[in-house]
Amino acid sequence: MNEIYILDACALIALLSKETGYKNVEKIIEKSENKKTKIIMHTVNVLEVYYHIYKLYDENSALNFLNEIKDSPIQLRVEVTDDIIINAGKLKKKLILHGLGSGWILIIIPKRFSHAK
Repeated sequence: MNEIYILDACALIALLSKETGYKNVEKIIEKSENKKTKIIMHTVNVLEVYYHIYKLYDENSALNFLNEIKDSPIQLRVEVTDDIIINAGKLKKKLILHGLGSGWILIIIPKRFSHAK
């Protein structure tokens, strides 16, 4: 496994709506099909996308999305460990300090992401 990507809701919404940056997300999903790249998305973010689709379209469209994401190469995570919380907080602080917003986060994390400082 060479790379791990973490998708947030905004990244997936950008892909589904073909918003700015969607081609980056598309490329990452294509890379994951070779099994050298792993994509992780937390179920809380899936809920946000589900709600977004439900609000814009209807319940059937949202349910279709939910079924499609389960069949995609994106691995859904349910648990949130202290390590994830601590490292996500450090990374968010670092991104904001460099003038990057936290709303559109699509990040590459090295194998050992616990060294984010």
